[in-house]
Amino acid sequence: MDITMPQMDGITFCRKVKENTVTAKIPFILLTAKTDSLTRIKGFNLGIDDYMEKPFDKQLLIARIEALLGNREKLQLAPI
Repeated sequence: MDITMPQMDGITFCRKVKENTVTAKIPFILLTAKTDSLTRIKGFNLGIDDYMEKPFDKQLLIARIEALLGNREKLQLAPI
């Protein structure tokens, strides 16, 4: 998800997704040229999983996605 989009920014989109119980578990990585701490904190408070700065490396993005999904799977399988 890009933080800057024409009709709705990535943070607003994330907020809408995270408010819905059906879609709240979807992991989010925001792509952004904004690197300030306030933007990152706002996103993390909404449930964004990670940020990647533009320009980004495609292989790094794939590695982060695989790690996020793998960690979520481990959490689901972990005994309580």
